Amino acid sequence: MMNLKSITKNLSPLAYSFFHLGLLVIVYNLLVLGSFIHTFDIYHFLQWDAYWYAGIAKEGYQFSEFKPSNTAFFPMFPFVWKVLWKLSNAGVGQICLFNTILFLSSMTILKKTYNFSWMYFLVFVSLPSNIFMYVPYTESLFFFFSTILLAGFKLDSNKLIITGLFFASLTRPSATFFIPAILIMELMNYTNLKHFIKRVILYLVPIVIAFLLVLLIQYIQTGIWLAFFKDGWSRQINFPQFPLTTWGGLKNLWLDGLAFFFGILSLFILIIYFIRKLNGKTDSMPSNAEAFSLTYILMALFTLLFFGGVDKDGGTTLLSLNRFLFATPYFTIFLFYVAHKYKFDKKQVVIYVGISLLSLLFLNLNGTGYNEFKLDQKVFYGILMICNCLLYLLISKRFQSKFLAMVYLVNLCIQVILLSQFANAKWVG
Repeated sequence: MMNLKSITKNLSPLAYSFFHLGLLVIVYNLLVLGSFIHTFDIYHFLQWDAYWYAGIAKEGYQFSEFKPSNTAFFPMFPFVWKVLWKLSNAGVGQICLFNTILFLSSMTILKKTYNFSWMYFLVFVSLPSNIFMYVPYTESLFFFFSTILLAGFKLDSNKLIITGLFFASLTRPSATFFIPAILIMELMNYTNLKHFIKRVILYLVPIVIAFLLVLLIQYIQTGIWLAFFKDGWSRQINFPQFPLTTWGGLKNLWLDGLAFFFGILSLFILIIYFIRKLNGKTDSMPSNAEAFSLTYILMALFTLLFFGGVDKDGGTTLLSLNRFLFATPYFTIFLFYVAHKYKFDKKQVVIYVGISLLSLLFLNLNGTGYNEFKLDQKVFYGILMICNCLLYLLISKRFQSKFLAMVYLVNLCIQVILLSQFANAKWVG
């Protein structure tokens, strides 16, 4: 692992992105040679939600009241795809390249703004769910605008904050998570009511304008006002039913379960800070970016628990939680914050491991009617989730970067395997 660290030590900033992509290709070929994965080409990435985005880019919004339609998807990414298609006839390969460049550029901006090391940069770009940055999904564009927002918090620039809020809100419906994130962020740093109201209104205005603009665009193209709320996608509120499940059973539940764990961990951290705030202990409160990111992660979890729906065989589904939570710069800030804020002494390690074990107990390890699993499979995927929870302990500042290269290589292998599954039409998130 020290060899990898020494290899990357003197690379130029741009070279780190090329290094990562090169190693990604090498690992892919090694896994193919070892028959761990099947070969695929870039055109196989036109899967799942990518069809919806391609449809909007080519034909605009189409509405159906009785079945899912593309009005569930926000217009910014399809608009960019359409522009690229008009300018350069951009197909699947070109849009994947655009997303990859945009993602790596965004992570470089985040690295420069928050001053984490290049080894942390490699760990963060290799997070398994960041496979969605390389495919025709909206994640990369959302990551970019969210990076502008987080840079605005760090640099105390309202121009950057408002720009990030507006364009991110045009990109994905999950930008609605910004509203509670803004409120909690301002409550964490509350000084007086006038200042609180002024800042909340300042930050809410671009979100509201962007959402109204989305509704207007959909109305112009479909003739249906509020089409986003009237299409065939189910958005009913449901109280969570346990144990939790997801599409594909255990083969995906370990990853969505890992996201569930970090969602619970963010809740635990926010509760601690609010208790400290109420007790007047404001000396070590999280920064705006940290409070915002913690809340965003928590809202991703709550939204899936209450709006994700119930699987046909019972249990609330955590469908796509790993994508909504991990494939964002908010999780990057969260990880960096946890790694540098906590020393992970015995007490903190016990709490961390305890929350991970508690999370595992909430999950349906038996599988659902169409996916029954044997005992050895249950044990394997349970261990896989716990090991991944523990893996992120190793990036703690306490270990002085000793294990970052190992974490990077492990994540890189998982990332390639998930890319292969996605390309072969297997559900990942």
